[in-house]
Amino acid sequence: MKAFIILITIFFLIPSIFALELVEGDYYIVNSTLDIAGGGEIPPGTLVMLSSSNEGRWDVNLQVSGRDGLSEVKRVSQTWFEKSSTYFGPVQEDAIEDAVSKAILETVNLSVQETLEVELAPLANCAPTSSIRPKSRPERDEPLISNTRPVPRPENLSMPLTINADLDALLFKSDSQKDAYLACYEAEAEYTDDYRRNYKNSISIVSRTATSVANGASERIDEGDFNALLTCLVFRESAHFKGGSSHSGAVGLGQFTGIAVTELGNILNHNVRDGSSLNEISELGRLWARGEVEEVDYQRSLSRVVSEMDMNSRRDEIRAFWEALPFDKPAPAAITKSYLGDNDNHQIVIASSAVMLRDCSLRLRNERSSMNANLRLLACAGAYNMGVGGFKRNALSSNSNGGIEAWVENLRNSGSNQANETINHLISINRCIDKSNNYPPCGTKSSYCSELENTDICSDSDALKCVGECR
Repeated sequence: MKAFIILITIFFLIPSIFALELVEGDYYIVNSTLDIAGGGEIPPGTLVMLSSSNEGRWDVNLQVSGRDGLSEVKRVSQTWFEKSSTYFGPVQEDAIEDAVSKAILETVNLSVQETLEVELAPLANCAPTSSIRPKSRPERDEPLISNTRPVPRPENLSMPLTINADLDALLFKSDSQKDAYLACYEAEAEYTDDYRRNYKNSISIVSRTATSVANGASERIDEGDFNALLTCLVFRESAHFKGGSSHSGAVGLGQFTGIAVTELGNILNHNVRDGSSLNEISELGRLWARGEVEEVDYQRSLSRVVSEMDMNSRRDEIRAFWEALPFDKPAPAAITKSYLGDNDNHQIVIASSAVMLRDCSLRLRNERSSMNANLRLLACAGAYNMGVGGFKRNALSSNSNGGIEAWVENLRNSGSNQANETINHLISINRCIDKSNNYPPCGTKSSYCSELENTDICSDSDALKCVGECR
């Protein structure tokens, strides 16, 4: 009880907790699931004690804090531990619960119950004998299961660690590098200004929510990487943040077609089995929007609710993401092609694009579990242009783990009348996110941007070229 009170005091006196260099002590696993060498996982929201970091090796030694004390020593990737953890303090051997998350969720449950009581008051005389208000669920005892790993684990840990080539190739630009790229290749200054004033914040909120839900569902996705890819997708689709209508009739920042609008409606109208959890998630979004919880507490609480949801399909997770978004959302029937064609509705448009990305990514995870999360995201950016079925048939027909080079080669040999357009779309997004260069989007001359380094695509004989480029 004493430790519980200390925890609450610390969290509410300090509005945000900053990660420090690795020192021995207690840490929270905040935003992803950690794979344990030899099998098993440590889910988000877990308190662990770092007992040592092995300089010169890939791993660190942890002990999980629980009600029965500390677990046996476990080894995890040091790189992913640094990305996923928040320093809590010096070594404490007492078992500690995640008090902030529990306190927030108790508030959410109370708020949901009060809302239902008001809504159901006129029906008091005909109320059912059993309560229909949401009930708190017992905490999950078994570890969550993930299909993705940050790096492959060698059979013999004394051997050097080999990095997956596809993951190594997907080094995303930082936020400042990405914004410099977008500005250098802008179509009009006013469109870039719209991005800075409006779209950038919407993308940030959507990315934070999407990755928090994914982490709760035990899939590791880096928020910065998701943000970069979603930004570059919108940049490409909208003709560098212009929006408007294309020759094919697609509209707006997300270039939604009539078929895509119908598919989006089907996703958003999906009936989730665990409705009470959806109410909690929706209330969490409202609390964050009103500034009543800190972002880190929102993310932790959201991940926790999702981890305890009774899910029946990938679209349960998509609905959880949608309900958690902390801004007003129209009814699915009101999200028409005309609505999505209006740049003033950028929050919903960008969220809808993220819905299509996540739905595709979860579909590929179920069908191609060997693809890592970042590779699936890039594949789904290509599928956004061609459709998931078409992209699987034409780009992922062989060597789906081979990355963009394999996909482009498959597209060139596919005979599809959408192949060239999808190749240019995929290469453009990859150039936008790729940290190693600043090559131009397809259709833009290398000389267009003179302020950044590594912009001359035609001098790089090994680089993938857009259709008709450098001839």
